[in-house]
Amino acid sequence: MINPIDLIRLSDSDRKKEDSPDCRYTGSRQIRRLATFLVMMLAATTVQARQNLFLIRGDEVLVIESDTGRELDSRPALGADTIVGTPGGKFVFMMDFESGLGFAVDFEDINRTLDIDLSGHAPLESLTFSPDGGLLHVIPESGGPSAVYAHAGGVLKPSSRRTPDGAGAPAFNSRGTRIYRQAENELVYFLASDLSEIRRVSVSPELRNWRMAPGGRNLWGVSDDGWHIVDEARGRVTAFLESEQPGAPEFSGDGRRVWGLGDGGRMIVEADARRMKTLNEIDIGFRADKGALSDTRFWLTAGRNLYYMPIDSSAAPIPLVTLSGSGPLLDIAVVEIKPGRGFACFR
Repeated sequence: MINPIDLIRLSDSDRKKEDSPDCRYTGSRQIRRLATFLVMMLAATTVQARQNLFLIRGDEVLVIESDTGRELDSRPALGADTIVGTPGGKFVFMMDFESGLGFAVDFEDINRTLDIDLSGHAPLESLTFSPDGGLLHVIPESGGPSAVYAHAGGVLKPSSRRTPDGAGAPAFNSRGTRIYRQAENELVYFLASDLSEIRRVSVSPELRNWRMAPGGRNLWGVSDDGWHIVDEARGRVTAFLESEQPGAPEFSGDGRRVWGLGDGGRMIVEADARRMKTLNEIDIGFRADKGALSDTRFWLTAGRNLYYMPIDSSAAPIPLVTLSGSGPLLDIAVVEIKPGRGFACFR
């Protein structure tokens, strides 16, 4: 393997040239080598990044290649009905929220598993990882005390850290330095290090499922009447995109577009995440249960069927295509991993 330092280290002959009166050599070789190294690293990262679709179908976990829809692997679900994202690690959590039991599977080999036992907090309302994947915030459905676990490589250990009081799952800024919780008719900002309160923003009391948009500028919350958008820095609601019973927003990788289910699952909504305006509302002709966004497709589950629609905002909507139809589909998630860094991101 090439040592990055070797790419920018000047050889003895280079040093003699650098010491000579001829200034043409001064630093130029160093800069060219560093630039070449950065280009090589960027190209390698681009090649290695890969997205897969994880599904729970009946009592089976499926892994599907997101670009082709080809089934890659499968294993027993062991009662799991919910997929939980683990950014910062290569494991995918499969959980039964009712019992609090589940297992973590390896992105590269779903037959390699680690048991997860959160039964002491069951039934669960939500499991949310910090942006770096180092902490798991556990929110019980009963409204009882929350818990925080340290996470590394699919293994959980109790942590002394706490989740601030509030309703629903916590949200985070991109660096994990701030935590956001809904508290009745306010969205409260907390400092993650000591949970000191930073700001309160007046919002609708029905909001839930807060998510930070890529770039960290806006927080998106969901209510029965649409998406509510809060400017994080200014601390106020700046936009509202109306949609009856919308799903959670799914952001494109560049953060420019947001997709989700609308009209109670009967349509796909596409919006401009920066201008905060609705671009398309696509009637899909049936009621979808859940949606997930990959780089090229918006995926839908409906009963026993899995559908996808290619993402192309410049073309007319393309009819949804059924890929499979056996066993009830309980949950769906798109996972991106860069094997060279062992880093998984959930959309």
